[in-house]
Amino acid sequence: MNYELAVNNIRGELKKYLQKTNLKSLVIGISGGIDSCLCAALARPVCDELGIALIGRSLPIKTNEEDELFRARETGEAFCTNFKEDRILEVYYDRMSSELNPQIDNQEMQKWKIRNGNMKARLRMTYLYNLASMNNGMVLSTDNLTEYLLGFWTLHGDVGDLAPIQQLYKSEVYDIAKWIAYNEDWCEYPVGKKIILDTIDALATDGLGV
Repeated sequence: MNYELAVNNIRGELKKYLQKTNLKSLVIGISGGIDSCLCAALARPVCDELGIALIGRSLPIKTNEEDELFRARETGEAFCTNFKEDRILEVYYDRMSSELNPQIDNQEMQKWKIRNGNMKARLRMTYLYNLASMNNGMVLSTDNLTEYLLGFWTLHGDVGDLAPIQQLYKSEVYDIAKWIAYNEDWCEYPVGKKIILDTIDALATDGLGV
């Protein structure tokens, strides 16, 4: 694959869509993983060129490990023009989880984990879409093609308005992220290269405790 061409094409299509729709912001959920980090790195130069905001939110809920939260903060601070970690969803999740999940035996545990993971994804997307509406923007999906083909995503939970990397297999996500880290000029985003490399090296998780 010609990585430079792929990066330019992704950014070019994103720029054309934003110009056509006259949107004023992009909103992205930052997980601390490679997919959201790459999407943010792809989007930020476009946002800067068009003078619009890249709004990032880390929305931790219980099962997120501290290293994930640290990488999410680093990603948000490196690439987003407006970034915040918001734990408000933990309140809703605790209430829904306690009321909707009665005591279960071990045989039902995996189904319980999947239900809870889907609930977390949908709560997060509700938050992000509301934020996009408030800021005349749209939500970026961070799913890749491997996840999409495997069905490893949540209906009404992962799918945003525009998906910069949904035509890339997971292996290609890593390759393009590495290409960006080693070939782009990082003068404007001095810690960007470090966080991209950190997310490349990090242990991949679903981020939902499933």
